Amino acid sequence: MIRDTSVLYRGPLTALMAVFLVFVAAYIYVGAFAIGYRPVVLVIGGAFFFLGCTLFARELRQFLVFAALFCIPLQFGYHVVHIPLVDSEVQPFASGIAIDSVDVIVLLLYVHWAFLLSAKRVSGFTLGNPVGGLLLSWIAFCLVTSLWLSQALEYSIFEIVVLFKGFLLYFYLVNNTRTEEDVKVIVAALIVGAVAHSVYIIGQFVTGWNYTIHGVLETYVGPEGFRSVGFFGSPDAASAMMSLVLPILICFLFVQKSRPLRVLAVVSIASIIVALMCTKVRATAGALLVSTTIVVMVSYTRGWVSQRTVLAFTVVGLLVVAVLSPFLYERFAKGTWGEDRMPLAFTAVNMFWEHWIGGIGINNYHVAFQRYLPQEYRYTWPYVVHIEYLYRLAETGIVGFTLYYAMIVAMMVKLWRGLRTSVPWVFVLSLGIFSGMTGSLFHRFFSAYHYVNLFIFFCVLLALAVTADRYGRAEATVEADKAGVPGTKR
Repeated sequence: MIRDTSVLYRGPLTALMAVFLVFVAAYIYVGAFAIGYRPVVLVIGGAFFFLGCTLFARELRQFLVFAALFCIPLQFGYHVVHIPLVDSEVQPFASGIAIDSVDVIVLLLYVHWAFLLSAKRVSGFTLGNPVGGLLLSWIAFCLVTSLWLSQALEYSIFEIVVLFKGFLLYFYLVNNTRTEEDVKVIVAALIVGAVAHSVYIIGQFVTGWNYTIHGVLETYVGPEGFRSVGFFGSPDAASAMMSLVLPILICFLFVQKSRPLRVLAVVSIASIIVALMCTKVRATAGALLVSTTIVVMVSYTRGWVSQRTVLAFTVVGLLVVAVLSPFLYERFAKGTWGEDRMPLAFTAVNMFWEHWIGGIGINNYHVAFQRYLPQEYRYTWPYVVHIEYLYRLAETGIVGFTLYYAMIVAMMVKLWRGLRTSVPWVFVLSLGIFSGMTGSLFHRFFSAYHYVNLFIFFCVLLALAVTADRYGRAEATVEADKAGVPGTKR
């Protein structure tokens, strides 16, 4: 009888391989420090990513969704094509074609979805119309008009690539958010990402070190003093993303019954508010005033909170404003009041009047703005216009502007329908996103409101709006059927 002795060697061989891999990992890790900051972040982030894949192997799809959404504010990756503009203060919306962590994870998710489709474990897909149809139509319009009108077509292509990435993420989420658990994963990713961002921003403010996640040290200090720039290096983009998450958190606090989760929500809200103050973006304060007012009023009128809760929330809000008033005073007293932005507004208006139908081509504002700047404002601040409405009109004309805001209106209509629901998570998403988007409409009067990671984040909110509306209507149909309302059965 021949004895199988291979088992005697498995233990030592496994240990030897483990030791070898540890030495290889250590070599890569130390070598990364010699190369630069970005490889270090990549190695550490990769380690945590694969650890998460191992720990959540049974829910791998949900983990990948969580990881993709958490990485949106980081925008960590590299450019395969990079053509920055040198005669403008900042880069345009997209100065090249980049591959970042979100793109890689979304690709993995699509591979998994394709496998499920081929195995017929899932079937069919939806655009989530009219929102998805309008989003795709707007992107197609921008592509066609850019081929015809753009002075610098390569920059238009750069932005079209980013817009299409956003659509792919939207399309995946709309078709693969099947259960309440899936929705919770998405919302948790947005909240955890916002809180992590807030902690980083507060850390930047406390230390005075404005290092971005890309290893760049931002050294500019304006008349309003030090401003935290967040993961990506843009206080405006960071504050806009966090201000869209904050109303969702407040709605969650209002409907949540678990005391530990309520405490966690309060701590998260406080962290985000402090971080927003550290960015010193004044338009965000106005947007939050609008969105939180809507959250409180609608929650009360729909019966989700009592009058006592509304009073307590109002008192706490006034106390927060009182505590932060010196901070607010510094920003408003020492900062500029928009006088340096008027030339930008005149420039955008001139662009629009000359190309009012289709615009000058998407992502071409920075290329063409010197030709449209009024003579008396020559050689002033070379920046994009700080009114998003004018920016859209200048680059995409009245047709592109109409398509873009028709998409937002369709989104808001879906969210408004969700306010009548009796399902807590549908109400939280509907009111939270509705109020946040309403606040953003105010924000856009004072900001370019157009950044790569903010647009990708917006596409996630679009998908959540479609999902909440779909589940809300399905739940209403079930309840009507149970109540015996005629004409509701399908």
